[in-house]
Amino acid sequence: MDGRLKEGGAMSLRKSPILTPALLASNRRNAKKSTGPRTAQGKAWSRLNSLQDGWHSPEYISLVKALLDAPPGRVAATAQALL
Repeated sequence: MDGRLKEGGAMSLRKSPILTPALLASNRRNAKKSTGPRTAQGKAWSRLNSLQDGWHSPEYISLVKALLDAPPGRVAATAQALL
């Protein structure tokens, strides 16, 4: 064997990262750009990202319960308040 194979027999195809000062500075510059959603619409949209399991997610179930419990004529206002 030439030393490239690990003990389990699989060869790693990924090089180990070497954190150079230039790479660290680049990472920090990029991190300053990543601030998340800024507008109210963007924040509401990103909040829905947690609906991972569709119909069974707690967020969806609480939304449906709130809409079903809303008084007639106030469903749209309730939905707007929740989103």
